[in-house]
Amino acid sequence: MIRKTTGFTLMELMVAITVSGIILSAVMTSYAALVANKQKIDQFRHTQSAATLSMSKIADKVRDFGINYDAYEGGDASTETTLLHIGPYIDENEVEHDISFEIKNGKILMQYNDRVAPITGGLVVSDGAFVVQPSTVPNRGEGAQLYQPRVDVDLSFVSADDESIKMDLETSLSSRQYR
Repeated sequence: MIRKTTGFTLMELMVAITVSGIILSAVMTSYAALVANKQKIDQFRHTQSAATLSMSKIADKVRDFGINYDAYEGGDASTETTLLHIGPYIDENEVEHDISFEIKNGKILMQYNDRVAPITGGLVVSDGAFVVQPSTVPNRGEGAQLYQPRVDVDLSFVSADDESIKMDLETSLSSRQYR
């Protein structure tokens, strides 16, 4: 008598489960690496966005209000500092306001009159300086010389969430106001 058997043997099932386990393990490892990489990219983008926003706040004030050279020793000489004096800003009521940016305790602080607020979001400023230097515009008749105030900004940021994410930004900002 001949018996027909249907189904899988125990050995076939064990081989299929082992192969499926190996494939599933490889897929899960790849997925975990993909998720970790995505998180790192998101943190880098956040750092980049916050650093760019901080730099644009400084740039807007320098371009709109100029640099207060009277606050620095030596007048128009190049000066490296962690305190950048802007303005003065005169509002519609002709009241003068002082604006400054200071690199202090890992933050960039914007001071407007008596109010102080950090502008760096979730970033730590590990190093930075403002180099204030006027650039000369060629003589314009009668021997008069105009200056376009300029500041070089050099900042190093570190993410507060992940210290391995670092970013260095350097730029030169010119005021729209000639002196």
